[in-house]
Amino acid sequence: MSIFSTTAAKADWLFKSIKYAIKLSATRRVVIRNSTIVGGIKNGCGDFRISLGEAIGKGLDLAFIYEADKLRQLDSFRNSKTNINIFDREAHFEVTDKQRSVMLWKCSATSSGTLFQDPSKFKPIGVQVTVKDLETVKKESRSTLPYVYLNVVEDQLISLKVPGASPHYFDPDSYDEKDDGDNMALKCLSFLMLPGKKANLKIAEMGGGYWLLAEIEMALGASLEIQEQLIKKRSNS
Repeated sequence: MSIFSTTAAKADWLFKSIKYAIKLSATRRVVIRNSTIVGGIKNGCGDFRISLGEAIGKGLDLAFIYEADKLRQLDSFRNSKTNINIFDREAHFEVTDKQRSVMLWKCSATSSGTLFQDPSKFKPIGVQVTVKDLETVKKESRSTLPYVYLNVVEDQLISLKVPGASPHYFDPDSYDEKDDGDNMALKCLSFLMLPGKKANLKIAEMGGGYWLLAEIEMALGASLEIQEQLIKKRSNS
């Protein structure tokens, strides 16, 4: 029985989103519920959610094991002239354009502890900022360290610092405020894994800790959200 059918273009965004999820993920399991990919970020620092309902339609439920060669094979459907179908077989999901097929082996969709929090549970600190040149900022890093520091001054995120590079200020006003009042640096492990060219970032509090709330529009109708608990930098580190 076919559980999903869409155009090659929309299917391609589904497959690209799966690849983004794998880069972020702490496991080899890919879980999609109602056209939304959910998972835990590697290093155990938080959770992510990729919402695809507006891009491909709602209602898609899959849980399968990541295999690199299978995902490469999905690229072959990009130029297909017919719809891409997903069939629910006994032990696997068959992805096909009825000329070629790729088998994705099923796994349990049981939660492994991942819990994407209700955004209303967070208390925002300051206002949201936008990184408009995400790719450039990431390329500035000459360090192999997998993190950046998010700098907060007087309860407002003003800049980030990639190891081995100068601070990146979000706007000229942020630069002028860098020496004003109390400040803190928060270690962020997910920033260098973010896809795309632009990201919206917000710092929030919950449960006595500081969190990064990030949003990236990956394509029309497809968005990525990150919730990462941050680590406050010690003053002597």
